Amino acid sequence: MFPLMGLLKGKLYTHAWSMYMAIFYFIVGVWYAGSSEDLLIGLFVIFCSLEFFLGTVLYTRFMGKRLSAETSSSEE
Repeated sequence: MFPLMGLLKGKLYTHAWSMYMAIFYFIVGVWYAGSSEDLLIGLFVIFCSLEFFLGTVLYTRFMGKRLSAETSSSEE
């Protein structure tokens, strides 16, 4: 996985742009799920990509709020 090091280090920017990779994985899962012989693989990829997307969205949202709160409190 390409952004793995940034994700493990907790970099906010990497989490933000890796959401686009999760969308790509979702499309790949839908592609595989369209075939009857690859249905289970497709559903597995769809499920994992949705978890990945949700995790990056939540991490970006809450860490962004936390960083903005720390910045505003240090300016006062």
